[in-house]
Amino acid sequence: MRCDQGRETRAKGRGRRREGAKALALDPPPFFAPIHIHPGLTTYASIPLSVSLGVFLHPTEYFKKTYSDMAGPEAAAKYQTVIFLAGSASAEFFADIGLCPFEAVKVKVQTVPGYARGLSDGMPKFISQEGVGGLFKGLAPLWGRQIPYTMMKFAAFENTVQALYKHVVPKPKAECSKSEQLGVSFAAGYIAGVFCAVVSHPADNLVSKLNANKGVTAGEIIKEMGWGALMTRGLPLRIIMIGTLTGLQWGIYDWFKVQMGLPTTGAAPPAPAK
Repeated sequence: MRCDQGRETRAKGRGRRREGAKALALDPPPFFAPIHIHPGLTTYASIPLSVSLGVFLHPTEYFKKTYSDMAGPEAAAKYQTVIFLAGSASAEFFADIGLCPFEAVKVKVQTVPGYARGLSDGMPKFISQEGVGGLFKGLAPLWGRQIPYTMMKFAAFENTVQALYKHVVPKPKAECSKSEQLGVSFAAGYIAGVFCAVVSHPADNLVSKLNANKGVTAGEIIKEMGWGALMTRGLPLRIIMIGTLTGLQWGIYDWFKVQMGLPTTGAAPPAPAK
């Protein structure tokens, strides 16, 4: 009798967990949104990512709701994409303030041999040499890199999904298997990542140079490198890295939704009338 009751309790628990997971996927809180990985975070990634993700993902929903309330129901529905882009850009603005000190130390450790072993000794050394203000000298270029990156990431993905189903995939989304839909999600994410890399690359080069060279200004770096080098130096590798990361982010997110029995992300054009 007790065994039967135990099995029944466990079954009900599994059912509640599954329903809860479906609810998260249908209306995900900010931390279940596709993870926004800042480009170039190859050293001490967990710390800047935790700061940036915590500051970026949660206020996105706040700004979206605030701007929707300001616009009113009709305008919010009509200009939903614009409101979403404005919300993500506003959240990114504040997220970069938290990210900037870690980005400064990371670039210094990567570009100056023997500077420090890691964040624990690199941060105090950086502050002793350049002061607390030095941690934020690359903030404006960081905004110039991350805000367009974030806006492009979400805008390009949705439009690319629609274009792929309309011009590339030979059948409507509703007739595609889950594997085919996941393939479209990855491809659209990769293409969106390419656009992200292109629009954010000049500022990425600028941020790296500012943090690697003490006392230089953005104008001096632009004059030294020239606009051509600023926009293209290192771009092919960055396209590969950001394209792959963005494709995987959307692919993993949609894989989770598929496991919950939900459709993949991205609205597809309706099937043509027969």
